[in-house]
Order: sequence, then structure tokens, then C-alpha cells
Amino acid sequence: MRTHCIDSPVRAFLIFFALLINTHCSRQCSAADIDIETKAATTEEGKCVENVVNMQEQHRELIEWIRSHPDGFVNDKLEIRPADPNDPDSGSGMFVKGSVQEGEVLYSIPWDLIIKPDEFDINKARSSLLSCETAQSLLRELRLEEKSTFGPYLKYFHSFEQGGLIAEWSDAGYDLLKKVLGPLFSARSNWIKYWHETCEGGSDPLEEKAAMYVVTRAEDYLLIPLFDLANHRNGHMNYNYENKKLEVEEGVSANGIATRDIVAGEEIHHSYYLCPECGAMRTNGFGTQGMLENYGFVESMPQRWGFYFYDEDTDKHVDVLFDLDDANPAAPTGELDLRWFGELFQPDQDALDSLRKELERLQTLSQELEENNGTLESIPKFEYNMVYRFHYAQIAALTKAVQVATDDIVKKTEDDRRNAERMKNQHQELIGWIRSHPEGFVNDKLEIRMADPNDPASGSGMFVNDSIEEGEVLYSIPWDLIIKPDDFDVKKRTTSLMSCGTVRSFIREIRLGDESTFGPYLKYFHTFETGGLIEDWSEAGYNLLKEVGGTDSWYKSWKKQWHVECDGGKAPLEEKAAQYVVTRAEDYLLIPLFELANHRNGHMNYGYVNKRIEVKDGVGADGIATRHIPAGEEIHHSFYLCPDCGLLRTNGHGTIDVLRNYGFIEPMPQRWAFSYNNEDKEMDIIFDLDDVHPEAPTGELALRWFGKGHQPDQDGLMLLQEELKRLEAKASMFQNNRIIHSIPKHEFDVAYRFYEAISDALTKAIQVASEDIEEADDQIEQTWDQRGSPEEKSMKQHMELIEWIRSHPDGFVSDKLEIRVADPNNPASGSGMFVNGPVKEGELLYSLPWDLLIKADDASPGGELKTLLSCGLVRSLLRELRLGDESTFGPYLKYFHSFDSSGLVENWSEDGYDILEQISGYDWSYHFVNDIWLDHCDGSTDPLEMWVEKKAAEYVATRAEDFVLIPLFDLANHRNGHMNYAHVNKKIEVVGGVGADGIATRDIEAGEEIHHSYYLCPKCGESLSNGFGTRSLLLNYGFVESMPQRWTFYTNYDDLDENVDITFDIDYAKPGAPPGELDLRWYVGETPKDQNELIHLREELERLEEEEDELNNDDDGIPDYEYDVIRRYLEARIVAFRKAVQVATEVIGTEASRDEHDVEKDEL
Repeated sequence: MRTHCIDSPVRAFLIFFALLINTHCSRQCSAADIDIETKAATTEEGKCVENVVNMQEQHRELIEWIRSHPDGFVNDKLEIRPADPNDPDSGSGMFVKGSVQEGEVLYSIPWDLIIKPDEFDINKARSSLLSCETAQSLLRELRLEEKSTFGPYLKYFHSFEQGGLIAEWSDAGYDLLKKVLGPLFSARSNWIKYWHETCEGGSDPLEEKAAMYVVTRAEDYLLIPLFDLANHRNGHMNYNYENKKLEVEEGVSANGIATRDIVAGEEIHHSYYLCPECGAMRTNGFGTQGMLENYGFVESMPQRWGFYFYDEDTDKHVDVLFDLDDANPAAPTGELDLRWFGELFQPDQDALDSLRKELERLQTLSQELEENNGTLESIPKFEYNMVYRFHYAQIAALTKAVQVATDDIVKKTEDDRRNAERMKNQHQELIGWIRSHPEGFVNDKLEIRMADPNDPASGSGMFVNDSIEEGEVLYSIPWDLIIKPDDFDVKKRTTSLMSCGTVRSFIREIRLGDESTFGPYLKYFHTFETGGLIEDWSEAGYNLLKEVGGTDSWYKSWKKQWHVECDGGKAPLEEKAAQYVVTRAEDYLLIPLFELANHRNGHMNYGYVNKRIEVKDGVGADGIATRHIPAGEEIHHSFYLCPDCGLLRTNGHGTIDVLRNYGFIEPMPQRWAFSYNNEDKEMDIIFDLDDVHPEAPTGELALRWFGKGHQPDQDGLMLLQEELKRLEAKASMFQNNRIIHSIPKHEFDVAYRFYEAISDALTKAIQVASEDIEEADDQIEQTWDQRGSPEEKSMKQHMELIEWIRSHPDGFVSDKLEIRVADPNNPASGSGMFVNGPVKEGELLYSLPWDLLIKADDASPGGELKTLLSCGLVRSLLRELRLGDESTFGPYLKYFHSFDSSGLVENWSEDGYDILEQISGYDWSYHFVNDIWLDHCDGSTDPLEMWVEKKAAEYVATRAEDFVLIPLFDLANHRNGHMNYAHVNKKIEVVGGVGADGIATRDIEAGEEIHHSYYLCPKCGESLSNGFGTRSLLLNYGFVESMPQRWTFYTNYDDLDENVDITFDIDYAKPGAPPGELDLRWYVGETPKDQNELIHLREELERLEEEEDELNNDDDGIPDYEYDVIRRYLEARIVAFRKAVQVATEVIGTEASRDEHDVEKDEL
């Protein structure tokens, strides 16, 4: 049975204590009280001797009862006896009397000999030590009395003595324990109250005793005879005391199996909390205190201790966890070994001070415990003994912890000092090397040093020792001091963190050794430590990270890229060079000094980012201050929120990607992206997170959504809550001994910090989203009567625009024209331009005066726009926006403020874009508006200005008519009208210096929607010519157009003498044709010419159908909107190409027959 008198003290003061007072196993009999052979009493304590003999008989009866079952088994080598056969007072335990091999079965308890809940589920771990259902099953058997088939096992219940659990202690004993525990104190578990309230059990003494029996004896939901006679002892440090495991096969049996070889005479132990079958409520956060609280005794070595402190002055929590064991467990001498529970729980100087303070408190309390006889007399002896023993166990643990922590800190401080001195010399040598170049420059105000000059462990960074002005050059690295690919092109941005050419150039310099001109820089390579990237983690560490992140996609294999894509070698030097480039290069370049600045974003409350890098091909790379930098400030740049990061690091990047690609958790500000999908919906929730007070963080966080399109609605909020709940269930992993000691410290610490960071981010997101949703609901409710519904508010905006136009002396809007939702009864049906009365061909719909148009200053009324974007028009729009309320375009600018560009392909997630590119077979990136604005229009790279300019550029690209933004005109939706139905029913006529008129091109019926084509129009410009089409419309506007559509298939095959270039228009068939029937018209000169081109057209259709199957099977977790657009695009392209293959087959077949007929005719 689970008695614990073998847990005798091992320290000298505990030996003295054991002689002074009785222990938990109070004396029943001495060795002189009984003749072991005859079992006859030799003293007056015959009753005591009889009790011991009865227990031995009880054990034998239990074993025979198990063996009597056809499936029951108890190994003949197993026996239940006192620890010392010559001392029946030495406490009972489970022993082997012959050697046992690893894997050998010690016992097998059949399923029907186990007391369990009526509805048992082996996969459901209980969340409490008390299983209500198990206690009820036990009570049922007890009330059967002699009719119960569990008779031999129930005898243990009747001999079970209550009072040992803290829940049953006297108030005086409990108060003394609270005093001893101090910062370890937590409210005691009141199992009697739990039985009454949670289990709805009765107050009958039998019921309460049954509840206490289950608490101390059950294994999860099971009461397993014989199993609970093995005593507790951990086996995780110097000696593997734990030597058996329990395997439960539901419906079959529970088996005790040896986990190692066991020598004859050895006691069988298992751990009550460091065990795989312990359940979620007994994790490695349990420990020695938990054993006292839940089982009523102080465990023997090894022990686990946790000390938790809180400093109100600094608002700092200090958690110190460690395992403690005898240095020589075979023959304890009092010397102890200590192992920290992980680097996160290893004390720093503040924690060490807290440990010392707690040790002093306990030592002061020792004198009070020794001298206060009144306390001894007022508390039951057993309770006092347990408190006393726990108190001195704490002192022993803290004494060792203080000693080891002191030694660790001294050693670490010295190691850090030496390393800091070495790195200081290395930095100075690098700076001297750069300055020695005729064109090299390093600002005298710049220095590379530790964040805290007095703390060599504070981490290195780039700082300024004097104030720096905006635009001032921090350093200039000449071109020949930069390692780059041999064929470097500054205009070509890398799409990967690794440039194969850069790695090869780097390896070449390394192999030159002392002959390399990069010597001072190469020293950083030689001191570079690999292993920090996720790909290099241990399997156990990676699995832990996957559990936290909830995905298998936790890194992009740089090794695979180096070996496969770069065809690189597997020599350690080559792999290390590849990893160095992945973590240090800026696009294709390894820039000395630049890479010594740490990462930090600067997009929220404080401009951490304070420098930018400017690379001039063939000249060099300059670090330039982007703002005023005060003396002492650290220089930061962002690894992904930067204009020169390349396409691979866009705004879709974030904290998770930094961990994936660089192996660390970025400080605030952070960017978080959570993509979810369920049966009904997919969403991509993105937000930025920062300290409210970045210069003096208080723990309070501020959150900003990445745009309305990424702000969660009620469904999104529920998904965030579910994700946080999933994470909370993973907390026990970080207290699991087997996990902790199987993972390198660095990996465990990063995984734990990531767990804390993602939990904090989700908690804040849930809080803000809840507040936003509640506030939005309140606003809707408050404004419903005042300003109408959201749809009515939008209609008010349209009316305000129309009245603004009409208020101009030359402005005109037809009374027949209205802007409304397509279906007046469905506010979600989408807005458009309609007529409420019949309109004749040539009738004027609206007329916008010249000064109500926003136009480029250098616009040429007769010229044509060569690209989608007019740089001058963007600048004109920005000028009006910056005027704010002073702008005369107020009613029109409201449309800009409500403009959401998240649907544009260039703003899609990386996964969504990759799938679209794969499906379409085209690289879309060279059309991206943001790149055009930055590269061709010389847009600002200031992070504070970029987002406004980017939005303005996107607005112009999607709304402008050549060089002009025409209010009202851009509210008409797109539809082509070049085939069977004249969907296009109006044209725009722009007269320079006069205005822009919308004119009906045909008769328009009342209720009909007004359309114009975005690309099939006489004034669209070269960029929007007949080569445009459905694909380009998706790229530039973010939607899949309705019929009619224009499709292009262009490719170059080696087996053809010429390119395949096929363009066709497709539309619904003319009225009267079968439903769904399509018509196709080949574009002039671009029809399939022969059988070969038809074959390639068919191959494209087959490829698209395969893509459709893949998309159906795996959506890759992309955002809901992107997935829907991709699906619509793929379905539309498949429909179009099926029709094209059908028509081409008919055409080519007819042409072949005609040619054959002509040949026959010529022969005749």
C-alpha cells in the first residue's frame, strides 16, 4: 500500500529529527516484538504483532485472488513485505526476490479486477486527483459487502487510515504549514468539499473515506489492485529509482512491466507524477510541495523544487525550478547534486538574491520551530512532524540552490567578460579595415558594444555615442569590400533568403585563408555558431515547437536549397557558409558592419528603425540615418518591414517568420498573422503589437489591425479563442521532465518564449477584437435611427458626392442615375451604378467639370498612359489628401479613406500568391503597383510615409482613367461588351481643360446597370489594349470578371518551331441557346494553327484540371478571400479552355478534311 515510512531523512539534521520525534509511519512494533518464523508475540504488544501478521496475510490473499483469475498474473519473484525483513516497523513496499529483466511482466491485473467508472475512456485524462465516477464505483462495491467480487482488495480500504492529507489537517497545523511555505503557499485542495459540491456526494463517513481513498490510490480513473502497493520515488537524476511502468489496455488489463533490469532484493518504485500515465494534472510543475499537499508526505530523493517570487517594485516574476538528488545514491553522504529545470528557470542575480532572502527567512523560522513548545502541543504530532520535515527539506534544497547558482553566475560572468573583450577587439579591427580603404567610411559617432557596457552578457549591438541627424551617413562600405555573386545585378531582387552565388563567393574567400582580402570580416564567420536555425534543431525540440505552432511547416530547408537548388556540397564548411548567408546577407550581398545592427521593427508606437541601407551597384552600400538619433541610442533595422528587403519579406511576414528564418523571437513591435479555415469560412487575421510605453514597458500592449480586411469578425474572434484554448492545453509540455531533459536548453527556451509571445498576442487580440465587435454593435445600434444602416450610410455618401458635383456651375448628374446595391432587398449584393428610367443612346448621364477632376500636373489630354500607374496623378492625389479638410475634393476623398486594397494580388499572402502563380503559369510580380511606384515614380522609402503612398498608388491604379481620377465615373462596375450582349452601355469622353462626360452608347432600359470596360475601351491606352484580358484584370484589380472574358495562352516549347500564342473571347451564347451554352471567337491571327498547337492547348487543360483536384484536396490554409478568387479564376479558365479545345478540335478537323479534299481534287 502507499505507505511512506521508508522515506527516512538522509541529512544529519534529519537523522537527529528522526530520533527526536515519530515519523508518518508511527511505531507499531519493534523487531523484538515478533518471532518472524513463528509469527508469535514475544512481548505484551501481541496485538501490534498480530496486525503486522494480518497485513502479510492480506497481501498473500490479494495475490492469490489475482492469480485465481484466468487472465491474472503475479510474478513469483514479486513480494510485498517490510523494507527490512527483520524490522516489521520499517514500512511496507513491493520487492523482487530474484533478478528481473527489462521488459519482464511483474503483474497483470485483468480488466474485471479493476474498479473504474461505468463509462471509462482511456483517452480522457482526469483534471483532478478525485474521479467522482471512480469513487461511486468503489462505494457500490463496498455496499455489496460480502457479495462484492473485490473482497480481498476492499480489505485495504477498511484498513485505510484517514487524516494524512493536508485537506484533513487541523487549522493550527495548516496555519503552521502556510507559514513555512511562504512564497510557495497555495490554497489547499479541499477534497471533502470537492466530493460534496462537484461530485454531489453525500456526507456519510463511508462516502468521504471512499473519496479520500481514490485521491491517494487511483491511477487516473482506475483503482488497480497490487499496483498501489508500490511506493513513490522519482528516477530522473543520478539513479533510476523508478523501475517499472504501467501499461493499461482498455477492456483487457493493466500490466506492470520492468523498465530496466532489477536486481534481487530491490524495491519496486514508480513515480506519482514523473510518469507518462500520470495524467495532465500531475506534470513536472508538481514536485515535492505537490506531493506533500496531495499525498501527505515529504518525498525522498530525488526531489523537484520550485520557488516563485514576485517583486512589487520591479513588477518582476522570478521562477526557479530544479531537481535535487543524492550525489552518491548508493551510499548517501549528505552531498547533493542539483540540476536546473531549464535555462529559463536558472536563477540570475535577482533570482539568487530572492533565494538567499527566502533561505534567511526559513533559517530564522527554524529557531522558532525548535523553541516554541506551545506550537508543538497545540498541533497534532503527525502534522507537526510533516511540517518540520518539509521545512528542513526546503532549507537543504535552498542551501544547495544558492551554492550552485552563485558558482554558475561567477563562472558565467567571467566567460562573458572574456568573450566581450574578444568581440570588442574584433569589431575594432573590422572598423579599422573599412576605414583603411580609400572610399571606406565609418562615422566616429558609431560604435559596436554591449547594450549595457557594465554587463558583458547584455548582448552586442550598434550604437551612437553622439547625436546623429536625419540623412547623416553612418558608414559607407566600398563595393570591393562587399561579398556578392559574380553576376550580381542590383535590380534583381532575390526571392529567397539564400543566394547560391553569394555562398559560392563567400566559400571562395574562406578557402583563400590568409590570402583573402576579407580577413577581418571572415573572423565573424569563424566565430559564427550554427544550430540556431529551426532546421538545425533536435527532433525533440522541433516537435515541441510544432506542438506550440500547430503546424508542420516550421522552416524552409536552407540545407535542401543549398544541396539541391544550388548544387552545393555537404562539406561542413560549405554548409556553415550557406547558413551564414541565410542569416546575414541583405538580398545578394554580405555587407560588413551592416549585419551587426540588430533587428527591430518601427511601425507602431516608437520609431525603433532609425537607419536604411542604400546599395549602389559598383559603388558601395551606405547606412543612412532615417531620423534624428540621440546619443546612446541603438541602431536598428527591420529584417522584413523595409523597402530594400526584397519580395520574399513583405508585409505578410512577421514574428513567426522571423523565428522560422532566423531562429529568435523578435522584441516589440511584433507582427502576428493567424490563418484559419473551417467548413464555412477562411480568414487571415493580421495585426501589429507593441508596448504602450516603448521606452519604459509596463507589460501593457497596444494592438493595431493590419487593415480592415484582416480584422476578425465574430467568427474570427471565436477562432482566436479556440487557438488560445489549444495553447493553454499545451502548457504542461514545458513542465514535462521527459521533454525538458531531451531538448537542448536553447531550443527549449526559444520554444517557451514563443509560447509566451503567441499566448500574449492572442490574449490581446481577443481582448481588442471583443471590444471592437462590441463597439461596432453599439455604434450600429446608436446610428441606426439617426443615420440609418451601414448600407444607408453608404448611400448617403453617394448622395453627398452627387450633390457636390451638382453644386458646381458646370456639374451635371442625370436624375435617372443612382448608385445603389444591385439587389435593393439584399444589402450584401454589391454596389453599382443604375438608371431608374429609360435612357436613349447619346443621352448625357453625367458631366464632371475640369476642376472636379484630380489629374496629373503633367497630364497630356491627347497622350496615352504607358503603364497602369500615372506617377504625377498619385502625387496630385497625395497633395489633396495632405490638405485634409482644406481640400476642395472632400466628398470624393471619402472614397479613398474607405478604400480597401487587401484584395489586390500584390497584397495577398505568400501562400495565396504562390498557388495563383502555379495555377496561372505566370510570374505576376513585375506588375506590382508598389514596385512601380518605388522604382519608376521614385516613391518614398520612409516607413511612416510608405503606407499612405502605397495606398494612393493602389487607388490610382484601380480607379483612374489614364491621367485622371473622375469622381462618379469610378463607381460604375466593369463588364465587357464586345460579343453577344452589349453590356457596355456608356462611354467616357474627356476634353482637356473642359471636363469628362459619361454618355449612353445605346438605349438603356430602366433598372439596368451601367457598365464600362476596364480594358476594351478606345481611350484605355497601350497598357490596357486587346492583350489585356481576364488574367491581367485579376492581377491589376483583384477580381475575376464576368462574361464576356478574354483569355490568352502563350508558351514556348522546344519541340515547336514557333511560339504558341492563342487569344480568344468567350461569352454566353445568344438568346435562345441552351442554358450554359458558350460562344467563342478567336482573336485575329491568334487561333490554333495545327494539330501540335491543339495538343498543347489540351495539355494546358489537363494541367488545369490537375490543379483543380489539388486545390480541392488541399487549400494550404490560405485566406478565405484569396481561396475564393483562386477557385473562381481556376474554374473560369477551365471552362474557357474546355470550350477552346472543343472549338479548336472542330476547326482543325474541318481544315484537315478540306485540305485532304483539295488534294484529291488536284489528283483527279
